Order: sequence, then structure tokens, then C-alpha cells
Amino acid sequence: MEDFTEGKNGCINETMAGGKKKPDGLKIQLRGFRSTPELRNMLNLAVDEMEARGIRNARGVNLYLTPSDGEGNQVFPRKEDGSKLTVITIEAPYRAAADEHGI
Repeated sequence: MEDFTEGKNGCINETMAGGKKKPDGLKIQLRGFRSTPELRNMLNLAVDEMEARGIRNARGVNLYLTPSDGEGNQVFPRKEDGSKLTVITIEAPYRAAADEHGI
């Protein structure tokens, strides 16, 4: 049995039977075969939906996808050294001191 309690900004915090907290997170599904411009648009729509539901911040965002050619066949991107590319990491943007102090 699950217990739902309202948290900050009207978001729901869930606990499972026995008081254990469920892992925090929100699954966003983008279904179907798409080009990268279509994917970019769908990601923007997902962020719009989050904002419409009061979500203003996020951390630890992971995106898993299957790279494919124009026909939908899986492809395996390679690094410069020829090894298989499995992770692309984009670091958080640098925040200026003025941003940190509200200047």
C-alpha cells in the first residue's frame, strides 16, 4: 500500500508500506521513431509539461535512447579512438558569482 502526502509546491511525496520512501524521480517517455530535431522539440514539450505542473527545478537527469539510422536500424556511435560511445555527459552550466549572490 502506498501513502501519498503533499510536499512543497503541491508535489506528492510517496512512501511504501513499512515507511520506506520510494526513490524520487519522474519518468518521462517520448515514444516512437524520431529525428533529432523532433526529439529536441519533444524534450521541450516535456519541460513545458513539467513547468505546467509546478516543477521548476531538476537534478540528476538521465536520458536513455537507442541511436538509429534514418530507417530505424540501431547504430553504434564511436569515439575518436574507435571504441563504442556509451555515455555523453553534459556538466551543469557555470554559475557566475553574481548569480549566486543575486546581483
